[in-house]
Amino acid sequence: MSHRKIDVKLTIQKVFSSAPESSLSQFGFITCTYSRGDITETTQPFEINKDLNQTFNFLSTFIVKSQKEGTYKEKELQFVIKTVTKKKELFKTSVNLSKFVNSITTSQILNFTYKNLPMQLLYSLQFSGQVHQITKTSQIPQLKRQITSITIPLEKQSAMASSITPTTSTPSKQTTASSQISSGLARSARDARSQNCSSRGDFSGGSVDISRRVGHQRVKSAFSQRPIFLSEMNEVQKENLPEDEAKFVDDIKQVTSLMQFDLESKNMPMTNTLMSELIFEILIKKKAFDGKEDLLEATNTALEETISNDLLFVKQAIYLYSSISRLCLLFKKEYEKSSSSQIGNFIKVLSESIKKLYTKLFEIIKKDLQKLMELIFNKSLMSCDELINFIDDLRKMFEQMRVTKVFINIFVEDLLREINILFIEEVVNPSKKNCCTTIGMNSVMIISFLQDYFRKPHIFQIDCKDQFSVISETSRVLLLNDKSILSDNEARTNICPHLSLAKITSILENLIVKTDQEELSVKKVISQITNTDNFTIVKFDYSDPLLNEYKLNETINKNENWEFIPFDLSTTPLIGRNYFK
Repeated sequence: MSHRKIDVKLTIQKVFSSAPESSLSQFGFITCTYSRGDITETTQPFEINKDLNQTFNFLSTFIVKSQKEGTYKEKELQFVIKTVTKKKELFKTSVNLSKFVNSITTSQILNFTYKNLPMQLLYSLQFSGQVHQITKTSQIPQLKRQITSITIPLEKQSAMASSITPTTSTPSKQTTASSQISSGLARSARDARSQNCSSRGDFSGGSVDISRRVGHQRVKSAFSQRPIFLSEMNEVQKENLPEDEAKFVDDIKQVTSLMQFDLESKNMPMTNTLMSELIFEILIKKKAFDGKEDLLEATNTALEETISNDLLFVKQAIYLYSSISRLCLLFKKEYEKSSSSQIGNFIKVLSESIKKLYTKLFEIIKKDLQKLMELIFNKSLMSCDELINFIDDLRKMFEQMRVTKVFINIFVEDLLREINILFIEEVVNPSKKNCCTTIGMNSVMIISFLQDYFRKPHIFQIDCKDQFSVISETSRVLLLNDKSILSDNEARTNICPHLSLAKITSILENLIVKTDQEELSVKKVISQITNTDNFTIVKFDYSDPLLNEYKLNETINKNENWEFIPFDLSTTPLIGRNYFK
């Protein structure tokens, strides 16, 4: 049985979260402790979303499990994240260190949640120095591995030639999905690995053949409380694409990595996102619209996979929303210059992706809005600071991700519509007992707070005249002294034109009355409303937010002078990718 002693370099880079800053303030400083065998070390205290980059070194012995396959017996590396003040454990998990030995250097991301707040532990591993191999059956030469690679995007380093190197390790016991840009290897490191593979009976070549037979395998991960080992999934090169184009497709699927590097670059508001610039430049450079259907199809599939990922958080969703919407506008300019039917078709494909992403974005946001609405109703609408802070956190993310103005306007309109809908749903919820005059009076105050926020000069600035019509009219109905007036169709149209008969009936059915006489009066009004033959046109859409074809095409085809500043790709390690050559 063979053993290998390898120097391991572990770098804890940061704990990242796309949750609102107001929610993260409760944690303060945290620490990350790793354990490997008898070795246990803890980082210095650091804050969430702040770079740490603290490195630890230890020597580890790996027992060869299969010489032919180049695999090793499992070796557990444990992580524990705690708060400094209360020593509260936020996260604990272990990974199989043996899976990464053949990668030489790799960046990893562990996803976890704490009280429904999404977080990610970012760390990297390097296996370097002398690799001492001992065997009881045969003498195997010592191997030397030289590390000359870069890790992106977690540590910004100077641009150098690099490429994405897919690994072919055995799947982890944990759920896995793609979420990293694998480190590129310089020529000397590739030579060393090549020499190593030869001594193992050309294992590397066999692995590629196996990968190609697997084809376009998709790995789906259900979101759960247990950690998701994102970067462990083996992304198979697209068999119909050249190697450089396959690596490009792999790159654009790494949303978290692209976004993180993009945020660190601090670009101007009109600068394209790194993701949109990369896709636009390479598709034009590779002449993808001159018959390269395989590349276009693979690009679209990659975008579809990122959108449908169950691990997508609000920050990543907004980054995708910004990137894909910019791509639509960029290719619209190209279409106007060339009238290429393939570009026109690709714009339609991107439009479908935006519509799906828009729905996904609101699915994520709606869960938080529902909790916030419950919270402010529990306080009898005395304030809505939490709701305004949440909206402001969204605004900051839209600014960070450089979403274009027209696509911001679409989002804000639907966001306010969703707030109106959730408000009245909370009012008419039978178990909450919110149908009372107190809620009616305090609703006026809530409207005032929200209007003050949206009047401020920022990217979410809108005309507030009718944006809170449902909340306002719900308040009117609750405060009416004589509810019988609602039985008259014309009166209803004047008092609450944005409330449907069903909504008005729900308010009256759940109304908290003080006397038996008032109860009889309300029941009579309900009977008259439900038996009315008058057809009332409601001036409000109560359906879930949807970016329909008409609204999207109207936005894309607006005759505006779009101004986009190219993202300087030469400042990123991606410029060394072989698809740029």
